[in-house]
Amino acid sequence: MRSDVDFGAFLSGGLDSSSVVSTMVNHASNPIRTFTMGFENRQYDVRNLAKLVAEKYHTIHREGTVTSEHFDEALNKILLQYDDPFGDASAIPVGQISKYAARYVKMVLTGDGGDEVLSGYTTYKGEKFAKQYQLLYSPIRKLLPKLAKISANPFRGNLRYKLNRIAKVLESSNLPFEKRLLFKLCHTSPDNLAQIISPV
Repeated sequence: MRSDVDFGAFLSGGLDSSSVVSTMVNHASNPIRTFTMGFENRQYDVRNLAKLVAEKYHTIHREGTVTSEHFDEALNKILLQYDDPFGDASAIPVGQISKYAARYVKMVLTGDGGDEVLSGYTTYKGEKFAKQYQLLYSPIRKLLPKLAKISANPFRGNLRYKLNRIAKVLESSNLPFEKRLLFKLCHTSPDNLAQIISPV
């Protein structure tokens, strides 16, 4: 915050960015400017959470929206700026919120890094679960993912999605660590992955 230009903060309403904003407020004489980027799909939209934090700390809060119309332009800019393979889809909304915030401030603080430091990602929770799950009797461990998949078949929508997700978590928890990591990070089948990375 030792800045000679206007500054603000990205705010998702999550623990990391909210902690940053809370700390900023304790060290500022003027209201903090906060910025949130929302999505049309409510499942990924965090504007309500961010608004609660903004209201609590009386920030000057602004919201933008990422739509499918932004995708091509955003992707082209990311390809140009990174000039390197980059597999994190969050680059698109981060690019959009940066462009939006740049209309009002020159510098922002973010909550990036908190999940890595504090093991906040679901991957870490999954590892804790897998450690406990592998203590179960082997036939039960192998049966549970199949039961979850079968249970999902009669349903549609959110319930089916959740049951299929449970089946995937149980299935990956049966794997050794290296395979489990690949299972979580790759959006393709293990067979496709083996073909992609195996020597010709």
